[in-house]
Amino acid sequence: MAGDLIHHNGVDLQTSLEIRINDTDPTTLRRHQAIDFLIRNGSSLGSEYEKMVVGSPFRVTGSPKLQAMKLQARRFCTNYNQDEIVDASSMSPEKLFLEQRKRREELLHTIIGRIGEDAVIEPPFNFLYGCNISLGDKFYANVNLRIHDSGPVTIGDRVLIAPNVTIVTERHDKEIQSRRNGIVYTMPVSIGDDCWIGVGATILPGVSIGKGTVIGAGSLVTRDIPPFSVAWGVPARVIHDVDDPDAQISA
Repeated sequence: MAGDLIHHNGVDLQTSLEIRINDTDPTTLRRHQAIDFLIRNGSSLGSEYEKMVVGSPFRVTGSPKLQAMKLQARRFCTNYNQDEIVDASSMSPEKLFLEQRKRREELLHTIIGRIGEDAVIEPPFNFLYGCNISLGDKFYANVNLRIHDSGPVTIGDRVLIAPNVTIVTERHDKEIQSRRNGIVYTMPVSIGDDCWIGVGATILPGVSIGKGTVIGAGSLVTRDIPPFSVAWGVPARVIHDVDDPDAQISA
């Protein structure tokens, strides 16, 4: 895709490797990542959904498509979060538990944008769209995970998420009139492989958490966290490093 140009609202947006190397501003880089996400999913730029995913101003109230997608997601979450009524006397508790888990995994594949092998998300689980979420292999989330996926949310392999974690991609202007007009923007969130997100953590728009990182319980993550770190607090700050097991093996 090197050298490709996409025309959006009168502006040429280059999504080549060259511009991602030359642009060091994190916000610009993430905008191009979001554009690449949209291209990989087979969309051209223009609709309210497409504006939403790349971080351009959009309005849910002005888009029947977005409203329908959110309604579909709410119905999905209602179904996902309810245990299927079965005759418990016909199977052991262990088998019943595994059957419910299998049913939920199959449901996730019907709406999540990308999902790896052996993903487990304990109910209740809530999101806005589902299609903008990418989950790696052996992902595990405990109860009450909330993902506000108006923008892309990319989570790597073997990530563990504790109860009551919230991931947000939406933001609003400081200007009052913009909020009165219902304008919303998004910034993508990414979480690398082998991360552990502690109980009650909140991850804000535009944040990238490097691989192997631990986010302490109750943290508010407002900025990027480097790989192989432990970060905690409000706002979250790196307090020490963790070892890279792959580097130890190669050494």
